[in-house]
Amino acid sequence: MVNCVESFALCKKFDIPSYPKILFFQGENCKIYAGALEEKGIVAYLKRQTFPIVSTISNQSELKDFQEVSDVAIVGHFLPGSEAFQSAFEDLATSFRDDYIFGKTEGDGFEHESGSATFITVYKKFDDPELVCNLTLNLEANKAILKSACRQLVAEFRPELKDDFCLLGLPLGYLFVDKKDDNIHLIEEVRTLAKKHRNKLQFGTADSSIFDEFADTLHLAKRWPSFAIWDPRTNGKFPLNEKNVPLHVALEPFVDNFVSVKLKPTVISAPIPDTQTSPVLEVVAYNYDDLVLNNEKDVFVEFYTPWCGPCKALLPAYEKLARMYADDEGVRNLITIAKIDTEANDVPEKDIRHFPTFKLFLAGEKDKPVTYSGNYTVEQWSKFIRENSMRIAD
Repeated sequence: MVNCVESFALCKKFDIPSYPKILFFQGENCKIYAGALEEKGIVAYLKRQTFPIVSTISNQSELKDFQEVSDVAIVGHFLPGSEAFQSAFEDLATSFRDDYIFGKTEGDGFEHESGSATFITVYKKFDDPELVCNLTLNLEANKAILKSACRQLVAEFRPELKDDFCLLGLPLGYLFVDKKDDNIHLIEEVRTLAKKHRNKLQFGTADSSIFDEFADTLHLAKRWPSFAIWDPRTNGKFPLNEKNVPLHVALEPFVDNFVSVKLKPTVISAPIPDTQTSPVLEVVAYNYDDLVLNNEKDVFVEFYTPWCGPCKALLPAYEKLARMYADDEGVRNLITIAKIDTEANDVPEKDIRHFPTFKLFLAGEKDKPVTYSGNYTVEQWSKFIRENSMRIAD
C-alpha cells in the first residue's frame, strides 16, 4: 500500500488521478483497476488476469466448467475457414481483457439450435443466463453488441463506477433505496421496466446513505425509496416526486412518459437579474442557453459558488478583464465575460468538480468548451483567450 500524500512523486509517476486506486503490474506493464472497490470485484478481476486472452474449449464438460469461473463468460464458436471472424473475436477479447473471460470451442457438438456453427454465446449468472449474438468483422460494432449483451438490467450504481455508466450513452434510472429495508419487490418491478426499455435506459439501485447528496442534485425529496432519471449527455434531471401515489404505482407511467419524450427536465435557477451591475455578465440557468450557447460570441464563463474563497478573491481581477474587453470597440461584440453561481443554478456542464472553474465557449464550437487551467490574473486569462479564439487577435 502506498500513501500518495507521503509518496506524491511516485503516485504522479503513474498518473493516478484520485484516491483510492489499485494498480496491477504484469512485468513492465501497469494498469489501473477500474472496477468496483469491493473484495468480490477485485478478486474476480485478478482471476481474469490469470486466463489467456482466449481459452480453448474442447468439449461440453470444459464448457460447463468455463461458465462457472466468472459472472460473465463469452464463448465463440467458429466454422472451419472462418479465420477472419476468429481474428475479430480475438481483437474483441483483447479489448475487454479486464472485464470478461473469453473462450472458443473446437470440435463438433457446439452448433446453435438454429443450425449456425459460427456465433458468440454470452453466459451470465444474472438476467438472461445464455444469450446468442452474431459476430461482425468490425471491432467497434462488436464492442457495442457485447456491451449491450453483458450489461445488467438493474445494476448497482457505485461512486467509483460513475464514469463507466456515463460512457454508456444512455439515461440512467436511479432507484434510491435504504439498504436496511426489504426492496426486493420494488427492484423486480424496476427489472421488468428495464426489460421493456432495454437499450433506452440503464437502471440501477443506489444506496441512499452514499448517494444522498447526489439525490439532492437530482432535486429529489429525501424519502426512501425514491426514483429519478439523470441523462449524463445533457445533465437533464427528472425526479419522480409524486407525493400522493405510491412509488410502485407511479414508476411505470413515469418511465414510459420519459421514453416517449413527454417529460421536461426540472431546472433550478436563480431569477434573471433585472439589471447587470457588474461588467461580468451574471448568468442564471433560465438564460444560460441564450447567453452562453445560442449566440455568435465567444463566452468565457466562471463557474463559482458563494462559499468559494478563491472565487471571492479573484473577482476584482475578473471584473477588470471584463471591463478591458467591454471598453475595446474592436472586440466588445465578439466576446462576453460571464459567471454563474452553480449552487443556485443547474448547469449543463457535468464535469465541474472544483471551484472556480473557467471555460471558454467559442463561437461555432459551443459543444467543445475549452477549460482554463492557469493562474487567476488578467494577463493569463487574456493570453488564454487569444490563444484559443479565432476572433480575438493579439
